[in-house]
Amino acid sequence: MSIAVEPSSDELRSFTSWKLDVLNAASADTRLKSGPFRVLYRVVKYMNAVTREAIVSDETLSDDLGVTRSALHDARKQLAELGWWRYRPGRYGRGTIYTILDDNVNGIENRLLDEREIRRDRRNVVRRPHSDGARNVASAPHCEPINVVDKLHCEQDDSVVERRHCDIPQCGPETTSSVVAAPPIHLDTPARRKDGSAIGRSAYTRAHARPSPSGPIVIPAGDDMALLMRLGGGSWVRGSDRLEKTGDASFRRERVKAYGLTAGEVAAIEGRGAA
Repeated sequence: MSIAVEPSSDELRSFTSWKLDVLNAASADTRLKSGPFRVLYRVVKYMNAVTREAIVSDETLSDDLGVTRSALHDARKQLAELGWWRYRPGRYGRGTIYTILDDNVNGIENRLLDEREIRRDRRNVVRRPHSDGARNVASAPHCEPINVVDKLHCEQDDSVVERRHCDIPQCGPETTSSVVAAPPIHLDTPARRKDGSAIGRSAYTRAHARPSPSGPIVIPAGDDMALLMRLGGGSWVRGSDRLEKTGDASFRRERVKAYGLTAGEVAAIEGRGAA
């Protein structure tokens, strides 16, 4: 006849601390799902403080957890494969004997500590206040949108149209000035020279000039492709100092349809009629 040994208070405290370490590590095991963890938690509650083993029948665990025998067997097998316990099925109606293992505890605790340090380092990163960023923007060189002037000659009526842009590298090779933010030109609106006189309706000025009663004509800076598209796709190309017409009519019609020009506008642009 065996005599039950009562653990001392120190042994009980050590056992309780050990159980908490095991459960804490198991809860942080990314391989372990919630169902098997509930089974492990319930078995740990039945552990003996001296032998550190638990003897529990499947009927008791099924009733406590509200799961089927099949689910209980699957969870028990998974916990054994992941190294959280060893178990021996009981014989003659006795309960299953579970031996809890703590082989995974140190590795998981070290991982949690490393992750905590990483999060702390991220929180302690010194961030530059917004006022510093505003100060840097204020001290940057200002864009002068009209310090470079390109003069484009229009062969049809011998007029000269200016295109203005910025030459500061930070602003890009050709930055459109805010001066050109005007409503789109209509074909029946006359363009103006610097002196205020009307410019003839060449294809270039009809499509791109912006009327400015109190200042010079300003042409938007940027890729010449935008100019070609507005004139009907590939129907116009830029020469050394003028625009030349090229391409076939079908290609022009496709571009005109894509960019919303009417047939009358196309005819006016190509000099074949009025809008």
